[in-house]
Amino acid sequence: MAQASPSSPEDSDALNRTDAQYDDDQSSLRSDEQAGVKNIEAISQTWTRWSLISAYLGAAVIKPPMAKIANAFGRLEAFSISVFLYVIGYIQMAGSNNVKTFASAQIFYSAGNTGLQILQQIFIADTSDLLNRALWSSLPDIPFLITVVQNDSVTAAGHITQTFTFTSTVSSIVTGLFIKYTHHYKYFITAGAAIYLMGAGLMICYRTQASSTAQIVGTQIALGIGGGMVNVPAQLGVQASVSHGEVAAATAIFLTIVEIGGAVGSAISGAVWTANLPKKLSLYLPADAQGDATMIFGNITLAQSYPVGGPERIAIDRSYQETMNILLIIAACLSVPLLPLSLIMKNYKLDQVSQALWPGSEVIADEFRRWTRKSEETSSARVKGKDRLLL
Repeated sequence: MAQASPSSPEDSDALNRTDAQYDDDQSSLRSDEQAGVKNIEAISQTWTRWSLISAYLGAAVIKPPMAKIANAFGRLEAFSISVFLYVIGYIQMAGSNNVKTFASAQIFYSAGNTGLQILQQIFIADTSDLLNRALWSSLPDIPFLITVVQNDSVTAAGHITQTFTFTSTVSSIVTGLFIKYTHHYKYFITAGAAIYLMGAGLMICYRTQASSTAQIVGTQIALGIGGGMVNVPAQLGVQASVSHGEVAAATAIFLTIVEIGGAVGSAISGAVWTANLPKKLSLYLPADAQGDATMIFGNITLAQSYPVGGPERIAIDRSYQETMNILLIIAACLSVPLLPLSLIMKNYKLDQVSQALWPGSEVIADEFRRWTRKSEETSSARVKGKDRLLL
């Protein structure tokens, strides 16, 4: 990362700040943070970009094996294995005293947590029909609606981004209700893709230094509405295209692709952020602050400690804004294919789709029902015959 050389004694003093001075600054900036936050920040500093991507992909690929276990051995058995892995991970994390042990614990925890997520959706698919499934699939996300909001300035930006989660949850529930009564899902995916793309475009326009909080929140609301209209109906469409015996595998594949997409997105954003922000900080920061470019890049709290309107803060804000614009443009471009892809999806009418346990089982079920009705009619005729004889 490029750093400018000092051009005066003052510059040299600024660049040669002692470790003790820096530690004091950091302590004052972080004194209001909770212990758990400090611990995870310290641990996260040891993870490289590729180790994080590997962890994300590892969490994704556990879904298909867990779905196979659920099909081959049973839902309860798969659920028990997931809970076991989950508990083992928690126990390891509680007892870990170094990064390696904690990383190992994360593998078990992620495997158990991911297994529970896929089994949750499989259980909903097992116990609901297609008309109600979109609604029931959204209900596990309801706890996000009652998230307690704190007025901590350091996490204010995080609260704004949580608007997306809140809005997408509400949107998916409302969309599930519409699907229940319209019996279709494709129209909502197409409309959601268009709204999501519009939200991505609005972010490019309004996620700037001059934008108000209302404008930024508005872009998150648009993205959330579009995301909620796309995700759950898309999963429903995947499930509607297979028999009940294949629902677990199809759902696992769909959610795995979603997870891999998230990992790839994280890799792209991380690469863009790392490649652009340090260079821009070194370019725009005043000469007496350029030596802190690396520390500012790695610590948002330090970046926010500079007074608003000062030359350092203006340079920091400009660097972050220009890097964010690059990310937003990439995100908008990658969102464009959602629209044409939604148009080529098959549009099943859900009330006419019979999701049998296995191909051909519906025919067997019909025959069984006819046989049952015939047996009941025969029994009724015999009872009536006996009654006549008694009379």
